[in-house]
Amino acid sequence: MSEETTTLVNNIVIDPTGFFKEKSVDQILSSWQLPLCWLCDARWIGYNARQAIDMNYGHGGGFQPFKGFQFNFENGVMSYPGDPDMHPMMVIERWGPTVDEDDPEPIEHIFFYQHAWVAIARLDKKKVEIARID
Repeated sequence: MSEETTTLVNNIVIDPTGFFKEKSVDQILSSWQLPLCWLCDARWIGYNARQAIDMNYGHGGGFQPFKGFQFNFENGVMSYPGDPDMHPMMVIERWGPTVDEDDPEPIEHIFFYQHAWVAIARLDKKKVEIARID
């Protein structure tokens, strides 16, 4: 990498809860190739994760938050009434843009789940938005 390269992604964790032991890393990553490109590409410096997904997923309606999920901020497990818990397949720690002088280095955690569900969380602020991007 050149000195001019800026890193957007600080950390990627595959199967953070150990729920997907039977899947290989390749199987998990291959199911999420495009969104990973959208979030890691240097063209999206200055945009938060929601904006990057929204701009790249316009054909599917953009990032449309879905209400009703419960989100566990300790482990990223999501639940919806009447459905089994959803464990994250992968989580990315990503630097967000500096949009607020009181929040100079925001870190977003993007959780990827089966069935095309994504959660964008600010763990430090206990805020989350969940959407399906299939």
